[in-house]
Amino acid sequence: MKIYRYIYYKCYCLWLKKKDEPENAYINAILSITFLVYLTLIDISYIPFAFFERDIFHLPPASLNVKIVILTTAIALGIFNYFLLAYKKKYLKIVEEFKDETEKQRKRGTLYVWIYAIVTIGIPFFSLFFIHL
Repeated sequence: MKIYRYIYYKCYCLWLKKKDEPENAYINAILSITFLVYLTLIDISYIPFAFFERDIFHLPPASLNVKIVILTTAIALGIFNYFLLAYKKKYLKIVEEFKDETEKQRKRGTLYVWIYAIVTIGIPFFSLFFIHL
């Protein structure tokens, strides 16, 4: 759970750097981590397709029910993240938890979070490349 809070903390700090709306940084960080977790769930489903060289882009079109489940899952994940990380200003406790990290810890943590984000976003593209070789 500490890793999850740390990823949120890094997203929050990144959004704080945006000067025009720092008061929304905690919500933007919720949206960011929700997007990353949702992509992670999608990535987990892509891996077997890539491993078995199945073409994921020629699957039958999703029905309305499937689209509703996908949307509901994304919204539920966002609500879950809000209550877990931001409700009643929990994000301030998370900031307090990690604010005293050393420069070395900060750099290493930032690197790990960036690697996670790049891999999470990159797996669908990597799967696309592998499938069509």
